Amino acid sequence: MPIYVIISIIIGAILLFLLSAYLVHFLVSNSIYGRRGDASISINYLLPSDFPNLNVKKSYFLNNKKARLSVYEYTQKGTKPIGLVLFIHGIGGGHFYSLSLINYLCERGLMVVAYDQYASGTSEGRKIDSMNQGAIDVKYAVKYIEENYDLPFYVAGHSWGGYAASQALRYSKRISKCVNIAGLNNEISMASKLSRPLVAISGFLHYGKYALYSTYGAFKKTTAKVLYLQGKQDATVDPKCNGFRYEKKFKNKKNIKVVMLDNKGHSPIIDYKSQVAQLQVMKQFGMLGGVLVPLETYVDFNKNNVPDMDVYKMIGDFLVN
Repeated sequence: MPIYVIISIIIGAILLFLLSAYLVHFLVSNSIYGRRGDASISINYLLPSDFPNLNVKKSYFLNNKKARLSVYEYTQKGTKPIGLVLFIHGIGGGHFYSLSLINYLCERGLMVVAYDQYASGTSEGRKIDSMNQGAIDVKYAVKYIEENYDLPFYVAGHSWGGYAASQALRYSKRISKCVNIAGLNNEISMASKLSRPLVAISGFLHYGKYALYSTYGAFKKTTAKVLYLQGKQDATVDPKCNGFRYEKKFKNKKNIKVVMLDNKGHSPIIDYKSQVAQLQVMKQFGMLGGVLVPLETYVDFNKNNVPDMDVYKMIGDFLVN
């Protein structure tokens, strides 16, 4: 076979593989994400005004796309913060979903600085197209904190935000504690085994080294204290590949504590009844929300968001003590 034919076949195979990788990114982006994460207007979330003792200041920072990401600084009235927690929410809405936990941490004497991730909540962005973006945006969030605050620096997050919180450990030696609540390992781990190679290549082509970042890798390198919480019945982030894996791999790493909770799903900070109710809400509105529905199906989400105070206390004690 002539050499030019062999070269043509090799080049064609490479181009076909790259095309497949881009196609995978397009399909994943539009089938799993593909729109903003604003939550449905038919779901009544808590707002800062629902907490009369909570001070709030709003600002923003720019990410790599020059999008304005909204930042909210929360403190308890009449208290001097003993530390700062950078809080990062999960997919499906902005940080208001977690205001109850944020308020609790402020009551424990902490300042909480929460930002709405790209294309989520009150931040700019046309659509969420990959969880890899969270690993990039948190770099800019860490920079924002380091430029504006000199308090002891901690980080916490849930799900997508838990993953991003773990990546924050890569960007600052000032971060001394990290709380990861049911955070995924990385976007690659969420794909099926057959499609993972293409998802990996696709992610690298679009996001470079950030697509290779993982929670496991961040935990392996960090010297900060880490608390990883996950429900044993988590149906969104597989406990076998995440919490139970970290429990086994890091059993001799003194700075990492893994707590696997019985009768808990993907939101282990709320009680069991609320978890069941929230699953029904997600089935109705979808993961990203943003769905317009008749008023008779209006959901008072806060009634389905009852805190598990034992878990709240576990988080608060870890950060404060």
